[in-house]
Amino acid sequence: MIASRSEKSGLAAGTAWRRLLNSRRSSAKSVRPNASRAVATASSGPASGGAWVIASTRTYPMVPPSKSTSRLAGRCRKNSLYSHAFTRAAALILVTNEEYWKKSMATVLVTGFAPFGGGPVNPSWRAASLLAAQRDDAVAVELPCEYAASLPALWGAIEEHRPSLVVCVGQAGSRSEVTPERVAINLIDAGIPDNVGAQPVGVPVVPGGPAAYFATLPVEECVAAIRSAGVPASVSNNAGAVGCNQVFYGLMHVLATKFPGVRGGFVHVPFSPEQVAASGKAGPSLGVDRSAEALAILVETALKAEADNLGGGSARSQT
Repeated sequence: MIASRSEKSGLAAGTAWRRLLNSRRSSAKSVRPNASRAVATASSGPASGGAWVIASTRTYPMVPPSKSTSRLAGRCRKNSLYSHAFTRAAALILVTNEEYWKKSMATVLVTGFAPFGGGPVNPSWRAASLLAAQRDDAVAVELPCEYAASLPALWGAIEEHRPSLVVCVGQAGSRSEVTPERVAINLIDAGIPDNVGAQPVGVPVVPGGPAAYFATLPVEECVAAIRSAGVPASVSNNAGAVGCNQVFYGLMHVLATKFPGVRGGFVHVPFSPEQVAASGKAGPSLGVDRSAEALAILVETALKAEADNLGGGSARSQT
């Protein structure tokens, strides 16, 4: 289906496009083809002569309010155009790049850490990557194992992707289960240096911040769901006082102060078998595919159940 230049000019004269750009993202997370929402583009057509290519088989999120029409047009690709919406009265479309939509409007942001201490892999990042590859509404971001850089990287990712759910993942070599964390404390007390040699001791994550934050994930329900799939899991009430706790606390602080409608939490996964084998020492491990399966179940459960039950239960075994 091809829209003529005159049709595009007429549609561009409307104000619906600007109204939708300035509307809150929460009011409309996605628009399907033939939806009764008016969206008009004020930019010119693609480089292939001004024609708009319409494909009505995909669904993509709405444009974030911070993206202008000119900036959006610059992200379009000549050979990767999709229809986004139609007006009620006419075949009006917004075309854009599929990867752009997935990355800019992800419902779920999941993070993992880079390899630590010269290790070849970090199962948290591998599991996060697998999860994001399995979900069209998820994006994965790798955080550095550096006290000075991890939180800016996390906060920047939240600002960029504007998710409704954030799950940060870290490795816990001493644990044999996937352990969603319940509480983060405002303390960094590093026993060993990070990847660039920094070793803060006895300092707050956020000076002047609250002593602690609870996760806003339904951790009890998540653990129960993970266990029901045959993956070992338990709730943890101790995220430590090093890089993982720093990211957990920093996540909950920024959500509480800048993104109050967004929920989040932290999950520890065991070492992978490859890590344990490379260490030459016996220790617990869990395959990355199983960790990724647990994360997928946790995300699905968290998206369906917002409230947590803090009243106890057999799911809690880690301290």
